[in-house]
Amino acid sequence: MPVAEIKIPSTIRVGGFDYVIEQGRMCNAELRASNWAGSHSNMMQLIRISSDGGPQQISDSFLHEILHAVGVVYAGNEVSELHIGQMAHGLLQVMEQLGIRFVLKVDDASSRD
Repeated sequence: MPVAEIKIPSTIRVGGFDYVIEQGRMCNAELRASNWAGSHSNMMQLIRISSDGGPQQISDSFLHEILHAVGVVYAGNEVSELHIGQMAHGLLQVMEQLGIRFVLKVDDASSRD
């Protein structure tokens, strides 16, 4: 089945809160130093996604960090890291089966550094 690639936007709204989504070389280096594929900051309303991984890893990381934002806004930050990871993997499987994959914008990767 062909995969429809949906570009990850530079901002996304979760529960009325606008999150900035960062990517690029600096972001990759900082995430790599922590051995993370992505990160979420509720206080800064910031999601960071590394482009170091393969296409499915990037899509999974995006879903994972979005679920953190959803968990903060709608569940009072009561969703564990384990459950976030499990739900992200489950959503990744469903999206991949439907032929949907989230990808980073190539043109943004260089402009953020």
